Amino acid sequence: MFKQLIALTSMGIQTLPQRAGSSSVIVIGIAGVVAVLVSVLAMATGFRHTMADSGRADRVIVLRGGSDAELNSNLTRSDIDTIANAPGLGKDADGKALLSQRSSRSSTCRGSIPATTRTSPCAASAYRSRRCARSSRS
Repeated sequence: MFKQLIALTSMGIQTLPQRAGSSSVIVIGIAGVVAVLVSVLAMATGFRHTMADSGRADRVIVLRGGSDAELNSNLTRSDIDTIANAPGLGKDADGKALLSQRSSRSSTCRGSIPATTRTSPCAASAYRSRRCARSSRS
């Protein structure tokens, strides 16, 4: 059995120069796949560490049931009132809930923002709103 194994191995090694082109393509292809796999796993690990280490222990983001991202979540005013009255929520000196209501919206607008509005985020936002309102009417 070992003689057969040695014979097959030596035959494969002896014919390697005849198969140099195809062998090198296979080796380079496998090395490329391994490099891509390692880089994707490294990015996933880095993203996981970033998510675990960011944020504060005394803060929470509340999403609507079934939402997996902030942009997909939509809470009504009654939902926010319910959250504001929930037990365990921090209160300020006046007894109001320490609560910040944020809304995210994504919109696509045609055209570019003029240079004068690029300096001010508020002006740029107002310009985008007017531009989007105009483009949605047409």
